[in-house]
Amino acid sequence: MRKLEGVIGKLGRFLDPIIAVRAKAGAEGGIAYWTPNGHHRLSAMKTLGAKSIIAIVAPEAAAAYQILALNTEKAHNLREKALEVIRMYKELARLDDATEETYALEFEEPSFITLGLCYEERPRFSGGAYQPVLKRVETFLKNPLRTALEIRQERAKTLLELDDAVIRQVEALKAKGLTSPYLKSFVVARINPVRFRPKEAEPLSFDEALDRMAKAAVKFNPEKIKMDDLARSGGAPEETDPCSMPSSASNRNGPWTRARAAVDVVPDQGDGLRCAQRNCQEETIMGLADNTCVPCRGGVPPLEPARTQELLTQLGRGWSLNQAGHLERLYTFKDFSEALAFVNKVGAVAEEEGHHPDLLLAWGKCKVELWTHKINGLTESDFYMAAKADRAFESGKTA
Repeated sequence: MRKLEGVIGKLGRFLDPIIAVRAKAGAEGGIAYWTPNGHHRLSAMKTLGAKSIIAIVAPEAAAAYQILALNTEKAHNLREKALEVIRMYKELARLDDATEETYALEFEEPSFITLGLCYEERPRFSGGAYQPVLKRVETFLKNPLRTALEIRQERAKTLLELDDAVIRQVEALKAKGLTSPYLKSFVVARINPVRFRPKEAEPLSFDEALDRMAKAAVKFNPEKIKMDDLARSGGAPEETDPCSMPSSASNRNGPWTRARAAVDVVPDQGDGLRCAQRNCQEETIMGLADNTCVPCRGGVPPLEPARTQELLTQLGRGWSLNQAGHLERLYTFKDFSEALAFVNKVGAVAEEEGHHPDLLLAWGKCKVELWTHKINGLTESDFYMAAKADRAFESGKTA
């Protein structure tokens, strides 16, 4: 905000109007307005001594909560997004008897509602570990928001209880001598009932999925986990206090801000084994490949170099940036038919995701090139699709 104050003071003018919505009448019955998207600008102008500010007045109270849906260029991280959604949810529940489906555009994903309640209860909750599961089992409820909120609160309670069980297993792995920022994601991946569930199978409900995960968490045996199992995994690490993060990273990097491609494994002193900083060379568990590619409508900037390098590191060995700045990897196979099968598999995934790579097929090899055409640069969806190509390649090797 100090930077904003300095810029406004230097220019001597204010050029960016805020949105204003009428607030509920107070005890004195006076008319008041509040802004859902201009707190920093309003505070900066007050500090500079301004007596007025340019505002666009929206007559509908619900418009205040549509700001989030319109703000497509700012990349919130998962925690910020979920907290914004649940705060919006609680305010909207006071307005009328609308359902979650009514505000599906504003909420974006039903999982954000449940995760938001979890973050309110437990600020350092590792929502990124559970998001891929919740995206598969959560749907918008048809109940009015007031009653649906009670159901969501029960779901959040169930998820936090599961998290407690997962944390106990993580501590057991640490006691065994394994330390990694991916431990929680590793355990969640092992107890995830939807990861390998056939698409033609009947979808699991939230209650069914969480019940299975809770039972699997109890049966999880840390003694059977080898260091190589952990070294091959990756994903969203345990989340830390966002206040300790640089603001630029918090705003841009999303739920992967603290992800690392190296796994630090420290064995017990008695086993004589050493395994430090192993690169995640295979597909990540609950990682990039589990994200859904988002169609780009243009008008957004390409990823910044620092974020590009971070995601490139998460992909692991094999991927690189070519001279055009596109993602590129060459896959090799024992013959033409194996390479062709890979192309068909990646093509099917690309159709499903709506994100299409360039595929160059030759005898015993296939080059995959990815970039977002509408902005002629890279977006996070390019890295998601790259990880999905890796997954297709790995599944072909084990088939």
